[in-house]
Amino acid sequence: MKTLSGLGAGGAVLVIWKSIPTWAKIVLISGIAVVTVAEIVIDLNHAGNAPQMFQGQADAITADARQKKAVADAANTSVENIKARLIRGENVTVTESIQLKEYEIKENQARIEKAKAINEEIGAIYNSAVYQFLGGLIKATQEK
Repeated sequence: MKTLSGLGAGGAVLVIWKSIPTWAKIVLISGIAVVTVAEIVIDLNHAGNAPQMFQGQADAITADARQKKAVADAANTSVENIKARLIRGENVTVTESIQLKEYEIKENQARIEKAKAINEEIGAIYNSAVYQFLGGLIKATQEK
């Protein structure tokens, strides 16, 4: 049945085609030809540029792999080792520099927290001393 319906559609196109003026057929065929040529040119450009596109993708994958390796290596390198290399004047990777800066930030945050705790402890001792002193003054004035 599909064959017959295809033939019927083809027959309908043939009947319509005969009724179209020649100038319209020329415009239609020219338009189809232009679109076909454009598609062929696009396909040829893609085919011609395929090696560069694949090379670009390969470069991106390689760069990503290098970055992941650098992060893994930096994670396995101790901060003390990085500091020692810097003291010796050796180069460190950007990832190791970032790791060192993050460590220093965390170290400074810990110092700040410790200073806050000491400050609170000193404040508590001061307040206790003030309360004892004031309590002693009050007691002394009440005894008079």
